[in-house]
Amino acid sequence: ARELAFQGESLMRDALLARNPGTEVTVDNLFVNLPARKKFMRSATSETRRIIAVIQGYALAFPETGFVLRESGRDLLSYPPSSLRERVEIVLGGDLLANLVPVQFGIGGAKIHGYASRGDQTRANRYMQFYFVNRRYVRDRVLSHAVTQAYESLIPRDRFPAVVLFLEVPHDDVDVNVHPTKAEVRFRNEGEIHRLVYTALAEALRNAGGSIERTVDAFYGGALSGAAHGDPGAAAGGAPSAGSGGTWVGAAQEIGEGDRTFEFHEAPLSLFSDEAGKGKGFLTSGTLYWQLHQSYILIQIRGGMVIIDQHAAHERILFDRAKADLEGGKPVVQSLLFPATIDLSPDEYERYEELAAPLASLGFETEPFGHRSIIVRGIPAPVRNWDDGRLLQEILGGEGRSGIDGLLKSYACRAAIKAGTRLSGEEMESLADQLFATALPYTCPHGRPTMLRVGTAELERRFARSVTHRE
Repeated sequence: ARELAFQGESLMRDALLARNPGTEVTVDNLFVNLPARKKFMRSATSETRRIIAVIQGYALAFPETGFVLRESGRDLLSYPPSSLRERVEIVLGGDLLANLVPVQFGIGGAKIHGYASRGDQTRANRYMQFYFVNRRYVRDRVLSHAVTQAYESLIPRDRFPAVVLFLEVPHDDVDVNVHPTKAEVRFRNEGEIHRLVYTALAEALRNAGGSIERTVDAFYGGALSGAAHGDPGAAAGGAPSAGSGGTWVGAAQEIGEGDRTFEFHEAPLSLFSDEAGKGKGFLTSGTLYWQLHQSYILIQIRGGMVIIDQHAAHERILFDRAKADLEGGKPVVQSLLFPATIDLSPDEYERYEELAAPLASLGFETEPFGHRSIIVRGIPAPVRNWDDGRLLQEILGGEGRSGIDGLLKSYACRAAIKAGTRLSGEEMESLADQLFATALPYTCPHGRPTMLRVGTAELERRFARSVTHRE
């Protein structure tokens, strides 16, 4: 090994050194030649955070290499050589790792692999987003925008997923010399890269059911797997108390102040899915449904209860059904007894001409009729009240302005049952059944939660019950 010592640009020492394999870099008086730059530095805490982020990026890019970051004799980071999955667990945290889905996809000569969080695991910033191009740790607006679009209908706009994505592209298709520190890159075909990342994430999130079921099983302390294997005692443990290792703390919403607080947790994805062959083993026999304030549906489950927002739930159902119809399904149409004529504004009529085909795929049977007017002969069967055409006008004037995805969201939001609508027991059960059969039942298309869960253990704690008693 060799020891090299520089002062400014001058080499002060070059000597042989006996030491273990590896590289150690020590920096003193960094701004000795550029004192003005020191004035623009942020606080020591902020600069340390930025240094940690850089080291974490390189540590993820090269998991086979060990990294140690030491400050004032204290190890801030210590990453031994490991596999990528082990390195992700250390950097992002074991709790988050359990809620990541693997990503692997390829288009042409470009490939992508890595990990991405589910829709319920979000952060308030992008600190947990890491992008690598040919193992180079980079920041890139194309990759970031593709990730944002992939999660657009899953999470609120002010929340961000955690991702660790490795992109492999031919070296001739990427320019790494567009930034002084090579922290940014430029792709020859940005559209293709964007499509690759978006499609990879969409497929990974859509196909995440198996690993999600394992997370759900841990969430309920084995209650689901016990019920599936006919073990009546497996469900007796109930749901874990708030803050335990099994809870989804990121989705907790607190109601109350100080000590008088209940914690509600967003119900996990695929918890109620019948398609996975698990049935509804989490439900108690003779499950009852209650409606609260004509807006929320309460359902008793093993170890607690679930509260469903009826409007958000119906939004998710309509959005998924409309998307399937748009992708080749055959919509069910309810014909109007008397065809309706609707006069549109110039802007609405322009949007109608652009979206006439997608609207037909959703189940709207329309045709032009004179100057900026249309005749409506049929509407989608799921629509309960189209308000004499106002529904269609709102769709054309709302999010329908922002492309097909906006059209689907606008349709789902405006056609869904509203808060304040009274539902019968059969209607509540049907709504719950349809919601639990969707691929992503835990959020509406705008990213808001559709359901929350409160555990029996939490209720017993609030009622100061020292002995657990369940009927």
